[in-house]
Amino acid sequence: MGDAQKVRDLTDDQLMDVIVNFHKYGYPETIREAAFRELKKRKIPQAEIDRIAEKYVVQKRDEQYEHATLLELYRRYVRCSLVVLAGYFFTVLLSLAYAVLREPSLRSVLPFLLLGTAGVMIGFAVAAIGQNLRFRAVADRADTNRFLVALVYYILVFSFAPLIVTYNIVYMKRVLRRTAG
Repeated sequence: MGDAQKVRDLTDDQLMDVIVNFHKYGYPETIREAAFRELKKRKIPQAEIDRIAEKYVVQKRDEQYEHATLLELYRRYVRCSLVVLAGYFFTVLLSLAYAVLREPSLRSVLPFLLLGTAGVMIGFAVAAIGQNLRFRAVADRADTNRFLVALVYYILVFSFAPLIVTYNIVYMKRVLRRTAG
């Protein structure tokens, strides 16, 4: 069945919807063009068709802005998460060194290094959580400002930090692929 045949049976409102939202329905550009042609055949005023085309252009521009925003939030999240993961592994190494070392002068320095590393990790973890929440709010188009809940969640499962970061990166990449459209 050709593109013209597919759009011929649609109402004017459905044709307008196809023109504006063809990518959401998974239609190719040719379906959109066929819908434009069908509207012209039906003697829809050119001003109305131009209004629909303008709506499509505005929507496309908004989607491109959204994708760029998501991409920037993803990059920020990855940077913060890498610092947190590096700090996480450095903390594990410092803890092992503290358990193994018997030299009193080195053992007295290690707790300060651990505290400093933990402070940096917490700062970057809070930043990563913030980026993650903003990413999800933009991707889901919903107000998901549950920062305290997320912070408690991350703290409770901090030992699983590498898994959490990996899951979030996979989720974000999936959303980025979907919005790149």
